[in-house]
Amino acid sequence: MAERHTAMYAIPSLQNPQGTTLSRKRRMKLAEILVKHNLPLVEDYPYGELRYSGESVPTVLQIEAEYRGSTTLDGNVIYSGTFSKILTPGLRIGWVAAAFPVIDKLVQVKQATDLHTSTFNQFVTYEVARDEAFLEAHIAMLRKVYRERRDLMLKTMDEHFPEEVTWTRPEGGLFLMVALPPHLNAREVLKAAIAQNVAFVPCDDFYIGETGHNMFRLNYSNARPEMIVEGIKRLGAVLKEAVRQ
Repeated sequence: MAERHTAMYAIPSLQNPQGTTLSRKRRMKLAEILVKHNLPLVEDYPYGELRYSGESVPTVLQIEAEYRGSTTLDGNVIYSGTFSKILTPGLRIGWVAAAFPVIDKLVQVKQATDLHTSTFNQFVTYEVARDEAFLEAHIAMLRKVYRERRDLMLKTMDEHFPEEVTWTRPEGGLFLMVALPPHLNAREVLKAAIAQNVAFVPCDDFYIGETGHNMFRLNYSNARPEMIVEGIKRLGAVLKEAVRQ
């Protein structure tokens, strides 16, 4: 019997670790596949509000509903979002939009896992979210700060990384991904980077099989501008030495 997939998971917008976004054309093809094969998709949308350039794309949830000619949530997409990236990480508050039978099962799983998320945290998030003006202004501030840090990191990488190294140029989100020459291993390079008090996340764990050994992720959201510049300068020196050897 041929193998049949039973579910899919994706971060179509400003994906982690690359920062890339699935095009509208590919989302439409994905929606067609979901409906044709009655295949569930968990559409994770943690970074979608953090877009700094380029045009936003409708969610797969929206496109799949359009494909079905419907305005209901009774389709194949289980849409999840979070306040962790747009309000404060420590609250760990998220939400799900899906068909009612799916929600019922998720409630049971949640109860079996940890009973429920902190009631106090939920109330705090609810009160903040009710004030749409505050939340919109807060997200606008995050976009401004993160855009500046993204642009600064990309500019400094252009100036200090060796030409043998390439990287993504995300339109938003929190991350970008760097590709070393295939013969280099990011985990080995990390050891030399740590010796210079700078670090990154190797990306082999994001891949299936033995691929991704030469990839690593950088985060531009959590460091002050002067730290970004200094860190990229140090990392650039490490990469140049790794390529030279």
